[in-house]
Amino acid sequence: MKQNHAKGILLWILAGAAIGSGIGILGVTGIIPGEQLMRVTGLTVHICIGLIVLLIDSLCIWALVRRQILAAVERSGASAAGTVTAVREIPHPGYLTDDDWVRKARFVFTVTYQAENKTYTKEFPPTALLSRQTLYPVLAEPGCSLPVRYSRKHPRFSLIDVNVMIQALKHEQRNTARFFVIIPIVLTTLYILICKGI
Repeated sequence: MKQNHAKGILLWILAGAAIGSGIGILGVTGIIPGEQLMRVTGLTVHICIGLIVLLIDSLCIWALVRRQILAAVERSGASAAGTVTAVREIPHPGYLTDDDWVRKARFVFTVTYQAENKTYTKEFPPTALLSRQTLYPVLAEPGCSLPVRYSRKHPRFSLIDVNVMIQALKHEQRNTARFFVIIPIVLTTLYILICKGI
């Protein structure tokens, strides 16, 4: 999955380099006159910046929508017993010297669970900052049981149904939600103003 994302990003970079090189070659060879070359280059830059702004806006909006989806799954989703197949720990730099038991970190759980007579394996997004002590009796180890709550219509929309994780995530989301509203508004406004030449 991650390799597919990396390949996609690499393809976009290569496509951008090819388009830029193509425009440059057309300008150097004189196929596109100087004035038109500047117009085409300016238009290409505006389009590329617009796509970047659109991507950032989409990610911010998705973060807000995802929050609502997870809230709906938490309220009315079905429960399943999941099994941890892998765990990655991302320690907070400020707690690196702390003991493993109390060190604050984000945990990335890969969990297999049964939903609507199918087996799903999902790598969940990193948790909020937690310690193994806070998680206990949940053990961040492969092979351990982990409750999952999922959408009956779309079982891939799921969350780890552990109260301490849910509450910590909600707390983080409350603190960051305003930024996911402000950033798209500011970026889009700046882009519109720059395009208008103000």
